[in-house]
Amino acid sequence: MHFPFSKFFRRSVSRRRQTGSLGRGSFQAGIAQLSSERLEDRTLLSGNVSASLSGGKLTVVGDNADNDVTAEVTPMGDLVIAGQNGTTINGVAQWSIPATAVSHVAINMQGGDDSLAVDGGNPALASLSGLAWIQLGDGHDQLSLENLNFGGGLVVYGSGGDDAISIDNSHLRSGLVAGGTGADKIAISESAVDGLMRVWGQEGDDSIAISESKFDYKLRIDGGSEDDEILVSKIAVTEKSLGIWGASGNDEIQVEGSNIRHYLFAKGGSGDDQITISETKMGWHLWLDGDAGNDTLIANKVDVGTTAIILGYKGDDFIEFSESTADRATIRGYSGMDDIRVDTVNIDKSLRIYSGKDDDLVGVVDSHIGRKLYWDGSYGNDGFCMCGSTVGGLTKLVGGVGDDLISLSGNEFGYKTYVYGSYGNDTFVLAENDDVGNVFHRGLYVWMGKGNDSALVTGTHTFETKLNVYGSSGYDQIGIEDGQNFARRPRLYSVDIVDPGAVQPRVDDMLEYLENAFPNFRTSCFVKNPGVVIGDNPQVVLIIDVSGSTSSAFQGTPVGDVNGDGSADTILDAELAAIIAFHEEFVMAGLGMDSTVSVIVFATSAATIDLDPITPGVQTAVSPGLDLNMNGIFDFEEAVSGITSGFMGVGGSTNFESALVEATNLFPTIATPEGDPNVVFLSDGGNNTGGPFDDDVAALMGLGANLLAFGVGQGASLPDLQIINPNAMIFDSTDDFVQTFLDLI
Repeated sequence: MHFPFSKFFRRSVSRRRQTGSLGRGSFQAGIAQLSSERLEDRTLLSGNVSASLSGGKLTVVGDNADNDVTAEVTPMGDLVIAGQNGTTINGVAQWSIPATAVSHVAINMQGGDDSLAVDGGNPALASLSGLAWIQLGDGHDQLSLENLNFGGGLVVYGSGGDDAISIDNSHLRSGLVAGGTGADKIAISESAVDGLMRVWGQEGDDSIAISESKFDYKLRIDGGSEDDEILVSKIAVTEKSLGIWGASGNDEIQVEGSNIRHYLFAKGGSGDDQITISETKMGWHLWLDGDAGNDTLIANKVDVGTTAIILGYKGDDFIEFSESTADRATIRGYSGMDDIRVDTVNIDKSLRIYSGKDDDLVGVVDSHIGRKLYWDGSYGNDGFCMCGSTVGGLTKLVGGVGDDLISLSGNEFGYKTYVYGSYGNDTFVLAENDDVGNVFHRGLYVWMGKGNDSALVTGTHTFETKLNVYGSSGYDQIGIEDGQNFARRPRLYSVDIVDPGAVQPRVDDMLEYLENAFPNFRTSCFVKNPGVVIGDNPQVVLIIDVSGSTSSAFQGTPVGDVNGDGSADTILDAELAAIIAFHEEFVMAGLGMDSTVSVIVFATSAATIDLDPITPGVQTAVSPGLDLNMNGIFDFEEAVSGITSGFMGVGGSTNFESALVEATNLFPTIATPEGDPNVVFLSDGGNNTGGPFDDDVAALMGLGANLLAFGVGQGASLPDLQIINPNAMIFDSTDDFVQTFLDLI
């Protein structure tokens, strides 16, 4: 007997679920925006600024008007300080001195919305041996420092108001930049700092961007109170470390493409924070600390020389450690309902996961742990899933107190594996992953603990030494499918052997509980990956069920009346919203010139729709993103928005065979030289008309087609869909359904 675990285990996990306002594109745009906003045009600025030089100290003092001042070192070596837009310097338009006469600078712009732009022209000419101290004063001020050499260090205080401060192509011995109160923007780019550099947003919703710069000692960034954005891109810390504090507020912290000699520390502080570290190398440690709040902590494509430590602390946290390497890693969820993902990581020594109090979800996918894997569920009804991974040494999994689900699929364990149910009604599952079972080289030992516990062994697994299962107090049971590779007879103590079908309901109950408890459950490793569109030039045929039942209501976030048939938020509306979202993603992906998209509608029969509003006849395949009638709407969206129940006279029943035959006949007529055939099949029901269709599935596969299948609504038939794709999934709300379609490309 073999049980369908189609909704059970998936191989790839690393996608963003809790995306904030800063994606990778907006991260780079944010840096560019901060740089471009250094100085806006001022047309009503005025006032008088006094400037004096004494003993090498340059003193500049503004007044309470809106002063606009530029300072520039000429090729001849003169420092020219000039007023702009009506501002005067010592009562005249400009004032100049030899740049070499200046060793120290003290600037106080005082009140008003001031603008100060200093351009050294060449850092070798504009070099200060002493300290440069700049006080912007109250008001919404702007400061731009370019091409300068601060040999004695730089101190900038923004004080009150929404200030914009930028430092570009400059060299600092050390530095402190403090924004003060207000929503400040601070940018440092293409610069170098010898000593300690500290950037402090202080109060207000601040934006801090550090890019393409080198820090020989330490870089410290503190967002301060309120909601801050901290962006660090392509920097090098050559001697010490990078430390980032979000402090209070809902902060977004992102570090990408950087190289840190020692360690990187980032702490969100109180508030719902988002911390993302990507494509960054640390010589020593990575330490992420969410602190209080519902935080998102992501380390993706990082290279950690020694230890990666990720701490969620208080709140319902999402933690992802993916596509990375480390010597060791420790992840702690602490209190709150935490979702912890470890995906495609290579850890030389040990991985330790402490999911903490409350109900937690943990997944380890496609990863390698060299020596030891340890998981402690502590308190709560936890789910732990591991698939497609290897452990070279000891594995120890402890469910703790609560009703826990522990599942292992397609893994290889080099040494002994211990599983402890501890307290609660626990469930332990062995299953296949992509038709690959688990391999236990040195024995599997399961202690069920107190409570009514269940174990299910489905698929085929290899036990090179022992399988020992120990029951305890309560009623404990195990169901084992035939065909296992046992080197020795299993040893079962105080455990009833039952038909695997008797255990399945308990597994389903736990899966349902976890799905209801965790918003991102469908992207966890408990859910098998339905697949993605493949190829550099995908030719995608979307097969849409338009039978009578698709006019029924669908749950989840409303999508409206997509097809204008007078009924909003139906199953068909959800199907159309999903394929429209897919098409938009298809366009943005920028795939090859031979890419096409087609749409087949089916019910009792099937038909391919015309996607071209201009060309005569039925154009069954078009390039994504066309707007041939130039009305500002994609031709694809315009065409599918008119699909209604029974469209093109296909009837009202559900005939999978007719749809698959239509697709089989379509592909040879639309094939492009470099095209990669893909079929995406949607239905809200089971095959209730027509004959068997497994031969039609085989015919499509013979054409090289990649087949994906999805059920829409509770009436969908998973067994029928699994004939098309064994990894088929059913969705009962628009939220997960539309998101999954966005992830197909």
